[in-house]
Amino acid sequence: MSNYIGVPGGAPGIQRDERIGNLDSRQQRVNALPARDNWILSTLPVGMVVDDQTVLTANLLRLYFIGQIVRETAIRQARVNITTAAASQRVRTALYRYDIENVTNRRFMKLPESEATFLGDSAGLQSINLPSGAVVTPGFLFLGVKVSNDAVGVGGLDLAVVNRTMPIYTFQDNSGIMAPVLDIPLLTKSYTGKVLDVLYLSPDAAQVL
Repeated sequence: MSNYIGVPGGAPGIQRDERIGNLDSRQQRVNALPARDNWILSTLPVGMVVDDQTVLTANLLRLYFIGQIVRETAIRQARVNITTAAASQRVRTALYRYDIENVTNRRFMKLPESEATFLGDSAGLQSINLPSGAVVTPGFLFLGVKVSNDAVGVGGLDLAVVNRTMPIYTFQDNSGIMAPVLDIPLLTKSYTGKVLDVLYLSPDAAQVL
């Protein structure tokens, strides 16, 4: 049987195998694209009441569990609300993934292009656009945040101390950029601590929200 699809006049048309191959190739390219269905990645549910959170230990990196991402997901913007300004100070955020490939040393790895630096000189909502190629790779995701000085206030839960069932990991980081690798045995796990309001948005969400 011919593998040509006939056309009027009897001339051979598109080859069946070639058409199927093109469809398969297109589907593979679509599946390889970063997903855009995870609109936001956040430490708090949307609509949660937040308040000014100060007295945050300088360079104490906090890690909050966000969830499991099953597909590579594009991210475009990071947001925080500076509630108390402090001259020449910074708030830094980044996304970390639990490294399942290293079986001998449990650790978190900072995702490339996910770190954002917010100026603490003036209060208000701040948004930082990330590089266009920034993506969240599949895995168990954590969101990290730290302030350069305890005079800076960041929006967070409207309670001074929150008792949680989900732990907060902390690490006394150096000043400047956030640690690229965090060995979990060196972190402190606590069920009591402040939960800060940090938001990462997909390209679509950055345009709408």
